[in-house]
Amino acid sequence: MSAPVSLPLLSVAARKRIRRLHKKKYRLEDRSVLLEGARLVADALDSVVPLKEAVVLRGMEEKHGELVERLTKAGVTVMVAEEQEFSRLSNTIHSQGIIATTVELPDPEITDPGNLLLGLDAVSDPGNLGTLLRTAEWFGVRRVLLSKGCVDPFNPKVVRASMGSILRLQLRDLDEASLVPDDFVAVGATASGGSSVYDPLPERMLLLMGSEAAGFSDRLETKIELKVTIPGYGGAESLNVAVAAAIIMAEHRRQHGSEIKAKLDE
Repeated sequence: MSAPVSLPLLSVAARKRIRRLHKKKYRLEDRSVLLEGARLVADALDSVVPLKEAVVLRGMEEKHGELVERLTKAGVTVMVAEEQEFSRLSNTIHSQGIIATTVELPDPEITDPGNLLLGLDAVSDPGNLGTLLRTAEWFGVRRVLLSKGCVDPFNPKVVRASMGSILRLQLRDLDEASLVPDDFVAVGATASGGSSVYDPLPERMLLLMGSEAAGFSDRLETKIELKVTIPGYGGAESLNVAVAAAIIMAEHRRQHGSEIKAKLDE
């Protein structure tokens, strides 16, 4: 554990900048995201996401000493705040005592999207979207396309639920057709009436997941070339959207994993 460090007090200007990031309007204006917790802050450093400033809860300086040292070496301004002040900056009830802000919105450069893309239509629950992003990264997805009906991906709850994956994924507008190569097949997940997910899936696939409540929008429905269904064996009406996406992505990787490995080994 690093030795205790002496940090400057949180400035009024920094407090105002950080509190602005609780609202989508200002996140877009400032092109900045609030990261909460040691894991997310460390992930940002590991992912080479530029950070602007960080704040540590008074009394947690020693606990986060190594991370504070890394932040300082990276040129990040690190400040300390008393508990009442820190609670106004944090979006969590049980905070880990460290937060940071990015210099700009995370946007990794992706030249090769791979053979699996994820498209999300009107996913409005922050926890679901964050879990979908985390799951997508697990299965090697590099680019995720979001409709305008989706919750803001840089909502603090989404960022936390993604467990850092949001820092490494390229997020784009689902309406930008040029982001989907012509040889990709649009596959839509549906609760019933589709082909079994265990039937052959296209090697180059855009997996489309809709809202749990309303399904796909009419506009997106017309773009789906193949519908797939996950067979159910009990009485539940449907699966959570993130769980369903995980099953389909896992099956795609099972069917086409050897092709992916061969390309990586070339």
